[in-house]
Amino acid sequence: MRIGSGRLAVILAAAASTFGLAACSETSIGSFNVEPPNPPQLEARLRVDRAVQTPVPAVDVLWVIDNSRSMAEEQRALSDNFNSFMRFFLDSGLDYHVGVLSTSYDYPDERGKLRTISGDKWIDESTRDPVGMFQDMALMGTEGDDVEKGRDQVYGAIQHLSSEGSYNEGFYREDAALAVIVISDEDDQSAIKTVPQFVDWMLDLKFERERVSFSSIVGPEGGCNGAGGKAYEGTDYLRITREVGGIDWPICDGDWATVLEDLGVQVAGLQREFYLSAVPVEDTLTVWVDVDGEREDFTEGADFDYSRTRNSVRFRQYVPEPQAQVFVEYEPLAEARASEIQAE
Repeated sequence: MRIGSGRLAVILAAAASTFGLAACSETSIGSFNVEPPNPPQLEARLRVDRAVQTPVPAVDVLWVIDNSRSMAEEQRALSDNFNSFMRFFLDSGLDYHVGVLSTSYDYPDERGKLRTISGDKWIDESTRDPVGMFQDMALMGTEGDDVEKGRDQVYGAIQHLSSEGSYNEGFYREDAALAVIVISDEDDQSAIKTVPQFVDWMLDLKFERERVSFSSIVGPEGGCNGAGGKAYEGTDYLRITREVGGIDWPICDGDWATVLEDLGVQVAGLQREFYLSAVPVEDTLTVWVDVDGEREDFTEGADFDYSRTRNSVRFRQYVPEPQAQVFVEYEPLAEARASEIQAE
């Protein structure tokens, strides 16, 4: 069947518009001759998307851990699996600070104050045993206040105790990314700022809002039953996570290694998921990673998954190391459809 150039242009434009790819298509409709005697078949060209794994240069990580009576098992689980989090920081070249707060804002000795072990108020790249140090900080016991005030603690630690001469001086840095991670089996009962006020305050801390995150390991909607008993819905914490950005995870889930690994990837600024510039013909996907000139290939369904909804490739277990180059080669769906139409 012979198709005139005018009709062909309309068909191609409609196909590209349907898939939202008109701006990305590598085929130029204007390059066709007017009324060619025998239209040549268009061959869909392969596209190669490239991304570089670029971590943040510096990050301050603030853990807020519930130290009320029901939290012994959760504190232990966190400390036992903390190496899953720290492995993305050790020997990475990342400039990091990791500090710990309790939720006992109404206790004067804990109000906004970082936990101190042997004179050290936070963990950084010079800490001899960072995992052991964190375990000492996290295992703070369960004699804390039953009126948990996580966001008051965060606000107090940064807003009031980070200036020169204050208790937390040196921990918070204006030029570093900030990641807050709360672990609690109760909802927040803070009073200094409402949730909307707190969200605005957090987002205004950095010029680039993506440099701030707030993650919640708390009771999910409706609560849950865990090793330490019932965990009540962490409504306020979850709302902050949704509005600021971060990871939410049900505290009753026993797979602490997985959530701590996901947190480590996010906080370090690393990625497992990479978005494509065009919708692919899925069975044409080829994925490889280049590290210092060495190529490693990956298999869909075993090493990575493609999401049509997100139009992304996500590695299952593998996390490309800093400065690694991730390549995804594929045949764009719009160009494949155009080739089929031209061939008719």
